[in-house]
Amino acid sequence: MEGSVTKRKIFSVFGTRPEAIKMAPVIRALLDDGRAECVTCVTGQHRQMLDQVLDLFDIRPDYDLDIMVQSQTLSHVTCKVLEKLEAMTSVCSVGLDMVAIPGDTPAETIAAIIADEMAIGVINDKTTAVRLIPVPGAKAGEMVDFGGLFGSTPVMEVRNSGASAAFVRFGGRIPAPMQSLRN
Repeated sequence: MEGSVTKRKIFSVFGTRPEAIKMAPVIRALLDDGRAECVTCVTGQHRQMLDQVLDLFDIRPDYDLDIMVQSQTLSHVTCKVLEKLEAMTSVCSVGLDMVAIPGDTPAETIAAIIADEMAIGVINDKTTAVRLIPVPGAKAGEMVDFGGLFGSTPVMEVRNSGASAAFVRFGGRIPAPMQSLRN
């Protein structure tokens, strides 16, 4: 259709009351303005306090990751959020854009993560992607600041680092019929 404009999708993720207090006015303004599609996702931290802020601003999250369990560390929270957001990327076409990983992560492991993300997209007939940013000298759990629009982020733990080397050496020659694995 001539002259039609696709709305930009703005995906907001937050989970604690302080984050909600900062984000709620922005989300409310986006919802009221209508020029962008506002998709809201909460992690479920500080549940009761978070819900109070959401109710005050009349915001109903589109997604709730509900990740909290008793006595978990910040690293566990971060990993659970990223795992659930990656799943959302493949199913809902929303989610992760860039993920900082330790700089010493082997190239084969990075290739395997990208191949896994691509396979999820192929199976679900969705366009998916993940930008992995190896941060030289950084270890899992450390904060890195990219500045400007990129902001800061924790460096994510890469599990089973190096375990993918044999898989990657197949060089894309995998005998399974991918299209038969549809959901």
